[in-house]
Amino acid sequence: DQPFYSLNLDKDLGYIPDPATLTTRKDFSAVVTLYPVLTSKYFYRLHHHFSLYNLQKVKRQIAFTEKQIADVAIHLPNDTMGRVEWPLGVEPTLKPPNRFDVIRSVYFNDTHLFWKSDYEVTSLISGAEKLSIEDLKTSAKEFLQRSFPKNNLTIVSTIDGYRKFDPTRGLSYVMYLLLRNETASAETCRTLEFLRPLGKSEVISMPYVTEHTRIIMVLFVKEKELDHVAVFIEEYAKTCLEKNDNTMLLLAFLQPAGVPDVFGNIRSFAVSSSNRFRKSNAKLATISIKIPEDRRVPSDFALIDLVVRKLPQDSLILLCQTGMEIRTDYLNRVRMNTVSGVQVFLPIPFTQYHPIITEQDPVAPAFLELKRENGFFDSNNFKHFSFYVSDYWRHRALIAKEVPLAHSSTDLTADHYHDLTFGIVELFLVSKQLHLLRAVEPELRVRYIWRDCGDEPNLRAAENCKLSRLFSVGNRGQQAKFLASQTTTPAAADLSPGS
Repeated sequence: DQPFYSLNLDKDLGYIPDPATLTTRKDFSAVVTLYPVLTSKYFYRLHHHFSLYNLQKVKRQIAFTEKQIADVAIHLPNDTMGRVEWPLGVEPTLKPPNRFDVIRSVYFNDTHLFWKSDYEVTSLISGAEKLSIEDLKTSAKEFLQRSFPKNNLTIVSTIDGYRKFDPTRGLSYVMYLLLRNETASAETCRTLEFLRPLGKSEVISMPYVTEHTRIIMVLFVKEKELDHVAVFIEEYAKTCLEKNDNTMLLLAFLQPAGVPDVFGNIRSFAVSSSNRFRKSNAKLATISIKIPEDRRVPSDFALIDLVVRKLPQDSLILLCQTGMEIRTDYLNRVRMNTVSGVQVFLPIPFTQYHPIITEQDPVAPAFLELKRENGFFDSNNFKHFSFYVSDYWRHRALIAKEVPLAHSSTDLTADHYHDLTFGIVELFLVSKQLHLLRAVEPELRVRYIWRDCGDEPNLRAAENCKLSRLFSVGNRGQQAKFLASQTTTPAAADLSPGS
């Protein structure tokens, strides 16, 4: 029989202020009850002690089990199905089925990342990435001090390393560190591997949405884009008006004040297209917004204020851009991914490269094919955005003091609508009330158009426009081939801005 004891703290020991000192008693592990516990503070200290004791016991059991698994695993062939990998309990590395699915490993040193994407050769380590690497160095220092306590190792620098995100495993790092042995006054190198495993995934319940919601497509039309707008209207007529889709295209003409109307012809074309399909469930409408006489485009807050003021609260808005192909699958994706009060949708479009530089045949295809040599997913394009009017007004009120609401076109000359550093995308991006879904969208395809970045509504949009215009010239191989042809052929191709 195993004896159990009850310990009277006051009578047997005197009232000991620190429960941790009780562990020095040899019979303490057999104690079942302790009394008297006179204060809540003493109770919590007892609870802390026993919780820590049980935690350490579990850790010892886990370490023993891991050692047993590792001892068995070394006797298994490398190609054995289910062979364990470090660390135990984490999914094994994803094995790509072909060379196109190989996961990118990003090379880095103490200051820079190299080839982070296909379009960035180097980028400075900053923000969350810098904090992550500093945290790894702290963990490495603690590990080295535990593993080599006599050497007193300190980290001098990161010689180089690789970072890789595995969707089944997590974020892994391999770092080659330069260390200094303070005891021997010598330097040495060590390679350490780190893993930030993915947490347990869970299904988040979302409100029910359907593909029958009416989409109000808003296109802000500038006087330099009239030819492209005519093509946009024709595509809308074929895709939506003819097929009776539940949509509405709202053309907002940005008319400079004090200047003769330059949108008369395109407005007439839009009206005639609408009249041809009067019985269609899809609609086409136009409005005019007067911008300052110097043609400065005001903030997108002001423009959207004037547009959504005329629409019901439950309207689904989709901001569009000239050059985009209007596809039913994309519109349905917008309906499913935009949830009132929960989520807004900011897709990344597939943008066509310059058709002359990249030698595309034909130069203006009827449909843009999703091929690597034809274009790229433009992560600098934030022009396609969907949200509900009710969500917009709720977030717009948060900055109404800094950027007042616009009530009419006469308000657009105010200074607070010009030279802003942020726009509607940034407003939703920092929101704690809504989730912003940002992902590549294969059904959103944008043909190449040379765009004037001076017409952007805010400074950040202008920078994104310049980057987008730079990357849309073509990939490196296509640019090199074109430059080589220009050095051997005196007659250069026509690459005017309108081409």
